This record gives sequence, structure tokens and C-alpha cells, in this order.
Amino acid sequence: MIEQPLPPMPPQDYHDDRIPFIQQEQAESSIIYQLDAEQICLEIEHQLMGEKYNPDENKWFLPEGSKPIMKKDGIDYVMGEIRKRVNRNTFLSFLTEQLIESICSDLHKILTDVMILNWEKWEMDKTLIKPTVYGVMDTIHIALRRSLNKTTLDYLKKATQVVEQIRHDNEQKKKFGIF
Repeated sequence: MIEQPLPPMPPQDYHDDRIPFIQQEQAESSIIYQLDAEQICLEIEHQLMGEKYNPDENKWFLPEGSKPIMKKDGIDYVMGEIRKRVNRNTFLSFLTEQLIESICSDLHKILTDVMILNWEKWEMDKTLIKPTVYGVMDTIHIALRRSLNKTTLDYLKKATQVVEQIRHDNEQKKKFGIF
């Protein structure tokens, strides 16, 4: 059983010009979260391992009677393909809708083909190929949309400005003995 803490949730609206005042640590944590593609990959990996997340205990677990969707070598292959496309560099890119759709279409084909060719070797239930690919691709598509027209980059610019303003305000308060 692999335990992974979940990061704090990002702001809901990336296009809101009014960023609320938040503490410096929260702002910095939010910036780090926006670039943390690995968290998305880990979530997919846990799902391929058949694990569920228990928010009360803040950990992943394999439900009784459950088993991984495929063997470890299959999971490793699938995750390798995903990590080529979902990473920090992707989130900081200026992707168009057409490019996102192309990346998703290519990955969908690769995952479908490799699962069809290896379902016996990876000890997969053949009936789970389609729902597995669609489930993974939904998550990937949503993750890649962070880069649509540099959404994440614009959000990070605003968040960085907030962090810098908080630092400046704290320095001014210390300078004048208010803090």
C-alpha cells in the first residue's frame, strides 16, 4: 500500500483577475501544486493498481477482493507513455486546442494498441481495456487543458505577483515596526 498525501487544492477560476489575499505559504504551495504533474501521474498509477483513495485516512488502499487492472510491467509501460506527455514542461507550454486533441488522440491509440497486444501478458481482463483507456484519457485531457492558451502560465504569473506583494508588505510592516 502506497501512501501519498494530497496537495492543497488550487484556486477554482484561473481567469479571475481578482486574486484574494492569501498567506505567502499558501500562495507558494499553490504555485508548486500547479507545476506538480507527478501528482496526476501518481493518481492514475494508483487507479491502475486497483487502489482507492480514503480521504479520511489520507492514503491509498487496495479494497478487499480487488486486484490491479494489470501487472506491474504493464503499469510501468503505461505510466512511461503518460509521463512523456504530462509533465511540468507541458503545463508551462502554450498549447492550442488542436495540439491537445492531437496529443490525446495519439496517446489514446498507443494505450489501446498496447493493451490489446499485451492483455494476456499483463494479465488484464480484456473487458477492462476500453474503460481503462477512457478513464486514463479523461484525466490526461483535463490535465493538458491546463496548458490551453497558457492558462497555467498566466495563473502562475498572477500567483507570483501575489507572493511578491505579500513579501513586500511584510518587509514594510517589519521596517515600520507594525509586524
